[in-house]
Amino acid sequence: MWVFRELARLVFQIAFAAAMAMLIAGAWALASGDFFDNLRIMFLLFGGLLILLAGAGNRASMTNQTLSWGVLSGIRGYGLLAPAFTPRPGQPTLTASAVFVGSGVVLLVLGLI
Repeated sequence: MWVFRELARLVFQIAFAAAMAMLIAGAWALASGDFFDNLRIMFLLFGGLLILLAGAGNRASMTNQTLSWGVLSGIRGYGLLAPAFTPRPGQPTLTASAVFVGSGVVLLVLGLI
């Protein structure tokens, strides 16, 4: 059931990336004058930036081949971010570009609403 595993990882990492960008945008909008207009602008800017980052991937980089938090952070053990797994040959893996595009689209939609 690799399809469900990869979809669950994709949704989790999109939600995590979008939440981090929302926290930064909220803090920036809170520090400046008009909260809702600045929050909307920051959502649009972060969404555009994340979509641009999706195109900046390198085919040789590890994060483009497979996005695994256990490998990236060096965490070993059994938790939410670990253990790192190696997919079987022929199975698709989650790429950083998919997470960037997904979280960028979420932020753009929130900015347009």
